[in-house]
Amino acid sequence: MSKWILPDVPDLSGLIKQTGLSHFMTRLLYLRGRKTPREMEDFLHPLAAKRPDPFLLQDMDKAVTRIHEAIEGSETIRIIGDYDQDGIAATAILMIALQRLGASVDFRIPDRVQDGYGIAPKHVQEAKNDGIGLLLTCDNGVAAFEAAEAAYDQGIDLIVTDHHQLQETLPTTYALINPHRKEDKYPFKPLAGAGVALKLCEALWEKRKTADFPSILYGYAAMGTVCDVMDLVGENRMLVVKGLQVLNTRPSPGIRALQEEAKISGALDVYTLGFVIGPTINAAGRLGNAEDGVSLLLASDAIRAKQLAQQLRRLNVQRQELTETALEHVREQIPDPLPDILVLKTDCHESLLGIVAGKLRDAYYRPAIVLAASSEEEMLKGSGRSISSYNMIAHLQEVDDVLQQYGGHAMAAGLRLHTDDLERFRAKLSENWKPEENDLERNLRIDFPIDLRYVDPALAREIERLEPYGKGNPKPVFASNQVELAGVKVIGKNRNTLRFRFRRGSREYTGIQFRGAEETLKKMYTKFGRRFESAFQEQGEGLMVSIAYTPQMNEYAGARFLQLVIEDIR
Repeated sequence: MSKWILPDVPDLSGLIKQTGLSHFMTRLLYLRGRKTPREMEDFLHPLAAKRPDPFLLQDMDKAVTRIHEAIEGSETIRIIGDYDQDGIAATAILMIALQRLGASVDFRIPDRVQDGYGIAPKHVQEAKNDGIGLLLTCDNGVAAFEAAEAAYDQGIDLIVTDHHQLQETLPTTYALINPHRKEDKYPFKPLAGAGVALKLCEALWEKRKTADFPSILYGYAAMGTVCDVMDLVGENRMLVVKGLQVLNTRPSPGIRALQEEAKISGALDVYTLGFVIGPTINAAGRLGNAEDGVSLLLASDAIRAKQLAQQLRRLNVQRQELTETALEHVREQIPDPLPDILVLKTDCHESLLGIVAGKLRDAYYRPAIVLAASSEEEMLKGSGRSISSYNMIAHLQEVDDVLQQYGGHAMAAGLRLHTDDLERFRAKLSENWKPEENDLERNLRIDFPIDLRYVDPALAREIERLEPYGKGNPKPVFASNQVELAGVKVIGKNRNTLRFRFRRGSREYTGIQFRGAEETLKKMYTKFGRRFESAFQEQGEGLMVSIAYTPQMNEYAGARFLQLVIEDIR
């Protein structure tokens, strides 16, 4: 069940007059934090805005000078990336850029299970053994105190590029580039790891005054930004718009091969990056070798790219099957009545724990922690995903006496504990949180209440100007009352999608709901009883509902038509 929230909006007539935009567009932009004509203009024309100077990032000049010295001195540079899609994209960005500049460069990606996250002393020792004089991280390094100390002791310069939040103290490095540093003057903070890597490349080019900047770097930066769920506003919006243009007009052999394997026929967009391309590349770091993901993005010939894409596709299918098996297993453990916090144990691969926890959180709207046996004897490793009313890291701090290790933030966390402490952990979490009535209710923000008769293809095309959607720029949600439900059909391979036929006055509309089908059917049977069955015969009459939806233009067989993507129905 969702609670529909209609935000307060002041009189916008002045802004409408200044901008020349419609009431719809002005309100939607205002609700996305664009409150001046200039901000609205920049949002609607992201590529026209100037991107900030990369040298505003603290230590950028120092890092660029050292890298150029390494290139000119024929030193070998080693990149240490991360095993998630953002880290893989960032590694590929740096590899392509440095190779284009003539550097001798290679890369390593720590193994998720054997090495854990980020650069470690073992990687420094390996670099020393290989005669490496300069280490360069991406999407990791701001908490690598032991590795930084080892690099200093070994006489290896360490340049860290990262975007994660910082601790009070920083590791001792040759240079540390992170927009979140206290003294950093870079105006846009929520860059992805791939975004920070791109800024370094731009600075390298600016210093060298070389014109042939590889355009694919923007495409890979867009991938990292989308897949790491960064805010799609400001510079990130520019990056994603530009990156999608590159990926759709000049894709690398690796991207083209992935599109073919995934049977993506249309243009790449945020959805296909975040839910098709990204998870396929991520599968390398979950069940295989993340370095294969980097190799795919670096592949220069179609045959090698196809081989790697097929390999990653197989891993992703395996990942999907293992995830579904783990979900079935943990769902069997959920007690009735549903507890306020889900703490469940499974036997799946530890790299899938976060995915399973996220799916449970989405399905039941509860904080969810999923644990599995660790490689360490008598230990469990877990991953948690939370809801807005539950600060997960704060609640883990309250029970840290039963935890061996934990970390994260309000919405996600990782942890380790002894197997014997599981029941005590579950009980203490439950005792420490007594949610209020609305804490376990989803909030659905309604951007615009509107009579459905005024929703047409022209409106759907107008709001397309707000794309790409994502975190910080959600799809606009409209709400309409007094809508007649004329028909409903269960469709999809897993029978978890609903297609609707709605009627308002003399006009009919097609609606589709991709999530929450089971809950919607239960609500409709509760509301209408046996009368609801007439809708399955496309003969629904007098079944009046309210719908929350996004109007969009759908394309099928070369034709475009209006479709309502349903978020909620009541």
